Amino acid sequence: MKRENVKIIMVEPYFDLKTPNSIAAATGGQVLVMLPSVGGEKAVTDYFKLFDYDLSLLMKTFQASR
Repeated sequence: MKRENVKIIMVEPYFDLKTPNSIAAATGGQVLVMLPSVGGEKAVTDYFKLFDYDLSLLMKTFQASR
């Protein structure tokens, strides 16, 4: 991650965050928990909203990691 300047570790919410958090702490990265399906958040009621939600989250995380 350091060599390639990777700043984001993407995971789904049903995985244990211990390992990704440990890696992020050791490399200066950030863990991003992405929704895998509709209903993961109250506002995500269809697939279009799911993609909008995930893309928005990803763009915000990329901008914050610069």
